[in-house]
Amino acid sequence: MKHQLGTVTPALLIITGTFVVVIYALLMVLSSQLDFSHRQIGSEQALNIAEAGVNYYRWHLAHAPDDFQDGTGVAGPYVHEFTDPQGQTIGEFSLNITAPENGSSLVKIESTGKSYRYPSIKRKIVTQYGKPTFARFAFLINASSWYGPGAIVTGNIHSNNGIRMDGTNYGLVTSAKDVYMCGSETGCSPPTQKPGVWGSGGDQALWDFPVTPIDFDSVAFDFDDMKASAETQGMWLDKSNGAGYHLTFQNNGTFTLSKVTQTGYYMGYRVPGEGLGAEGQGGCKRRNQLIDSEQIIGTYNVSDNPIIFSEDDLWIGLYPGATVAT
Repeated sequence: MKHQLGTVTPALLIITGTFVVVIYALLMVLSSQLDFSHRQIGSEQALNIAEAGVNYYRWHLAHAPDDFQDGTGVAGPYVHEFTDPQGQTIGEFSLNITAPENGSSLVKIESTGKSYRYPSIKRKIVTQYGKPTFARFAFLINASSWYGPGAIVTGNIHSNNGIRMDGTNYGLVTSAKDVYMCGSETGCSPPTQKPGVWGSGGDQALWDFPVTPIDFDSVAFDFDDMKASAETQGMWLDKSNGAGYHLTFQNNGTFTLSKVTQTGYYMGYRVPGEGLGAEGQGGCKRRNQLIDSEQIIGTYNVSDNPIIFSEDDLWIGLYPGATVAT
């Protein structure tokens, strides 16, 4: 009988090897997907913990607005454990706090979070937190005001009384009044009840009233102390022997100081009671607010002059990130 060579063993080995390779590849894919899923969970948890760190320090500043060392008196970082709603400690956040620079209220809060289940995965949030200032307004007034057809205002406007807007506004126009009694100061004779903000101008989508009034009585300054601080730590401007000074703030942290030597005028409305002599009577008056000529005195760093005290009239230009009004 003639015997034939077998061929089953090599074929079986090939099939088995292929099967092992496929299974191994599938296991690698599943492992990779599982690891990716875990990393996503860990990343999300770390981000939530980092956000909790920012919220914690905002709360801390609300109770201790001048403490930038987390109540420790020493430099950071400051590490706090994070617990879930069930009271279990599941991670921690580390805080680095940068105090405001001179002339600023912005605090830099840097929070890095991680969960103990995925300690190698960290997320960081960097934010700035500061007190709102009056510099965000182009015009901030305690009385009624009227902006004529030729007025173009790019910053925010607020009045604790009524506003008549016949011009063009590119910022918010807000009033603390729902309605107010419009008198001759805003063009009504006899006096007529009007909405808090009204007129023929716009963008009227940016008009908002009533809003919370601004407490001008809470703004109190000791001008003698301010003058002394300006003389020693900033810039004190004596009488100009001209029409006043012009400050132009640049976007590189400097400002240019000029002496105004000659002004022009336009006719504008003066609110009764806001001025001396004939000016205090209100009505249509010459407003000598147009600069015809000026002499540059110099350019200075804002950081070197955190306070500027002037004994004369001021014209204020642009400041980066905010609107400054005279």
